[in-house]
Order: sequence, then C-alpha cells, then structure tokens
Amino acid sequence: MIQALFLSPVFSPLFSPLFSVVSHGLGPVFSWIFWILFVAGVGWVFWRTIKGREVERRVIFLMMGLTVAGAVLTGIVLPVQETVVVRNIFDTIENLEEGDKVLLSLDYDPSGAPELQPMAIAVSQHCLEKKLKICYMTLWGTGGAMIADVITAIRPDFPELVYGEDYCNVGYRAGNEAVLKVIATDFRKTFPTDVSGIVLDSLPMMTGVTACPDFSYIVAIGSGRPGIKEWVEYVVEPSGALMGSGAAAVSAPQLYPYYPQQMNGMMGGSKGASEYEKMLRRGYPKYGEFRAQATEIMGPQTVAHVFLMLLIIFANISFFLAKKRKGASA
Repeated sequence: MIQALFLSPVFSPLFSPLFSVVSHGLGPVFSWIFWILFVAGVGWVFWRTIKGREVERRVIFLMMGLTVAGAVLTGIVLPVQETVVVRNIFDTIENLEEGDKVLLSLDYDPSGAPELQPMAIAVSQHCLEKKLKICYMTLWGTGGAMIADVITAIRPDFPELVYGEDYCNVGYRAGNEAVLKVIATDFRKTFPTDVSGIVLDSLPMMTGVTACPDFSYIVAIGSGRPGIKEWVEYVVEPSGALMGSGAAAVSAPQLYPYYPQQMNGMMGGSKGASEYEKMLRRGYPKYGEFRAQATEIMGPQTVAHVFLMLLIIFANISFFLAKKRKGASA
C-alpha cells in the first residue's frame, strides 16, 4: 500500500528512482526495513544538528557500519550508466580476430583486488569468448597470486582451455620500469620462460611474439607504481603499442589525461568494472546469471557515499547555526 502511494502520479517523480533500485539479497521486506531505518537514522542526525546537539563519533561510525552492512545484506544493485572511455576497451576486444593475442598485466596486490580483480576477470572472459589468446604477466611481486585467482575464476566457464595454446602466464620479473623498457622491444629477453620455467618458444601461442607491439592489444590493470603510467611512458610512447587500462579509483583522475592519445580506454575503479560487466552480460547472454562482483560493490559503496555527503552537509549546517546562536547571544 505504501509502495502504491509512493508510485502514484503525485509522488512517482520523487520516489521512482528509489524503486528502480533492484534488491536481490534478503528480499524486498528487508530492503524496505533497511531504507526506513536509513532514513530514520539520517533524520535523527539532522534533528540533533538543528538542535545544536553533538553526535558522538562512535555513533557515526556505528551508523556507517550498519549502512554498509544493510546495503550488502539487502543486495542493492544500482543502474549502471555506460561511458565511452570504458566502451572503447570492450569494442577493441570485440573487434579483434580469432587467434589474436592480448597481453594482460595485473599490477596490483590483494588490497587492490576488490575493485581491480573484477576487471581482470571480465576482460579475460571477454577475450576467451572471442577465442583470443591471453598472455598474463605482472610487474608486482604480489601479482602472481592475482593472476592465479583470475585463472581459477575463469576456468569453470572454459574447461576446454589448453595452456600454451589459449593462454599462458609469464609471471613476474623484478626490475619495475626496467622490465617495461626491455619488453617494449625484446619480450623474450626479460621473459625467456613462463612462470613454471617452460621455454616461451615452446608455447604455440607465443609464436611470432618478439615485442609488445606484436600483441594485438595490451590491457594494463594496476593500482600504483609501477603501473599504468609506466606502461604509457616506457611501452606505448616508444613502441606505439595499442593499450587500454583499468585503474583503482584513487589513481584514475591522474591517468585520464592519457586518454585517448596514449590509451584508447580506461576502466576507473568499481564503476568502470561494473560498466564492463554490464557490456559483457549484454553481449554474451550466458553471463546473465554471472556474479557481477563490481556491480554488487557499487550499491553499498554509493549508499555509503550518500550518507557521507549528508553528514558533511549536516556538519556545515551545524557550524552556521552555532555561529548564528553565538552572534545572537553576544
């Protein structure tokens, strides 16, 4: 009944965005309870603000924890708006020919995995659906575990994969930027063998690959240094290799200036990853039931950001009201 009232012609323009939110976690009842408690909590903070009463820091932390937990448990999923900068990566891979080779560099550690691992999985799935050949590598010592996790995640969908023919893993080599300087012109000088010590020349998919430009596309996914910026400086600029990237949200603003000259596309944080997941699900219906990790993250993250913005607004209101009261009492 309440939902019908909110969706009436009078209230629909105000509340229809709320009901466009899809909740598939604990169910619609729990979703309603969450939203009611969320609004009540925000209202309580606002009431104390206009009354000039302090809200303890512990209460704020507790409310933030409950907000995120509630959003996760109710399975809130927000609509994802696609952007050109992400679509360019998808379209580039979509337009590659069967058998083309893609170099996928995972330059991050477990702390960056929640927002970057979904990118690596989605890009890998897309490449394999197109029957492209993937060469995994990393510039980070911790990146080897990230590569292993990605391969483990995609194997069930592609049981027919043959190592050395459909994909390979050359692993990690120490040297940071020095590694990039070398592979830009001589890939085998730095990677004569794969991660297991198998000579690269014995892997059928690596036939004809002597340098980075021999890959049809490079996708560098990273969260720090060495990472995307170094790929641009030491590989793309000198060799002219075609590259797209995926960056942690905190570093994405510093990398957008490289688009579109040095990079033809970039996925920025969980938002960029969720866009790619949406494109993958639309282009390949088999992924309709795929657990879209980045898309699931976006709901709780957005709710938490909204709560933070409201707190900032309330803090400013409290400041000016306190100032006004002080002036009136003087």
